[in-house]
Amino acid sequence: MSRFFQRSGRAGYYLGVSVPRKLRSQYNKCEVIRKLGNTRREADANKHRVEALIQREFGGKEVSLVVKLEADYNGPNSPHDGKELALDQLPEEEKRQSLQRTTLRR
Repeated sequence: MSRFFQRSGRAGYYLGVSVPRKLRSQYNKCEVIRKLGNTRREADANKHRVEALIQREFGGKEVSLVVKLEADYNGPNSPHDGKELALDQLPEEEKRQSLQRTTLRR
């Protein structure tokens, strides 16, 4: 969700994009605001590009399932602590168990 607005007392136009709920703890806010330009024409021209950049930034912040599984397997509560094994080195049965634990936490 995004909004296009002018701030009172400031020149220019701004874009506010809602931060996805699961990323709010990383950003410490619920909206990212970027200036689009000083004129309406400039802001209209930049709106889609800036929004795409912000959405791409959000996508880079999400942790992949592979990273979650590796962290769970190599974590301090794991009997394999300290081995630092990659996903392809994990035993198949333990991959399934770790995947179940990870998906249940969501």
